[in-house]
Amino acid sequence: MTAAYDLRTRAKLWDAGFAALRGYFRAEGMVEVSTPWCVDEVAIEPYIEPVRAGPGFVITSPELWMKRLLCAGVGSSFQVAHVARAGEVGERHAPEFHLAEWYRVPGSLSDLQADVEAIVEAVGSQVAAVGGQPRRIDRWERWDFFELFGRTTGVEVVEGASMAALRDLTNDLGAPLGVAPLAERGPLPEEVEALWLWSALLSVWSDAALQPWLEDHLGVGVHLEGFPPSLAALSIVRGGRARRSESFAFGLEIANGYEELRDAPEQRRRFERVNALRGFHGDPPLPMPERFLASLHTGDGLPECAGMALGLDRVLMIAASVNRLADLSMTSLAR
Repeated sequence: MTAAYDLRTRAKLWDAGFAALRGYFRAEGMVEVSTPWCVDEVAIEPYIEPVRAGPGFVITSPELWMKRLLCAGVGSSFQVAHVARAGEVGERHAPEFHLAEWYRVPGSLSDLQADVEAIVEAVGSQVAAVGGQPRRIDRWERWDFFELFGRTTGVEVVEGASMAALRDLTNDLGAPLGVAPLAERGPLPEEVEALWLWSALLSVWSDAALQPWLEDHLGVGVHLEGFPPSLAALSIVRGGRARRSESFAFGLEIANGYEELRDAPEQRRRFERVNALRGFHGDPPLPMPERFLASLHTGDGLPECAGMALGLDRVLMIAASVNRLADLSMTSLAR
């Protein structure tokens, strides 16, 4: 593994990463946009906590604002945004980071996954040209959520699993890690309980089984798809599965994307469900993003599209062969 780079080299590596991203998206015919970073409404997603900025928030993602542009007819577009999320601290997590986000109109999960593969390759090539030492991915694989869950745990879980079964399975996986058993929360509205339990299972599985499996397959890039509907967030659900994709490389989650939900009432219900979950955890509700929801009713609304968010900091970690964000980031300038 490479030692930390000095600041002059880091600047060159970041410049190469930005150039690779923008070069790829522009070659694909996408328009670069810039949306607000200090806002009064954010997407209400499970366990993503925005950072307060005066009466509003620093964006956790430019998603809502880019989708409003799509509703206005901007078409396929991309942005490299500086975002912040509270509480995300560690060697591979930082409260502030660079998020490359793009939308294809129209688009599919397969399109987004191909984009991720091409971007990782493009960033690696440009970073190598200025002194980086990229780790190369031998191949990419696509895995269904339920199939990979069974492969890594030896336990079958199904979409219609009972709440009791989800709780027991989460507790069984978490016990060796020292994770406290899930409390009995009832009575909860069924959809809120399903969101809570599937989210808890995903989190514990990721730590207990998925991460070790990924670290045993470091040369393999992984696209995980076919999530349970309770974990759909802002994606459509088709055939009983959320059209959502998460991408991993060298043990790092690097991207998360959706075939986007265009139904405003359903999106409102999902936001309300997350706010209800926040309440059960003792957290205050986040403001309903009314202007975003209203935009879904404007004109023809949100066009059929697919969107992906990619953590540029983590892709640069792969391209520069470092295991810690601190060995590559420029945040030391603010300390």
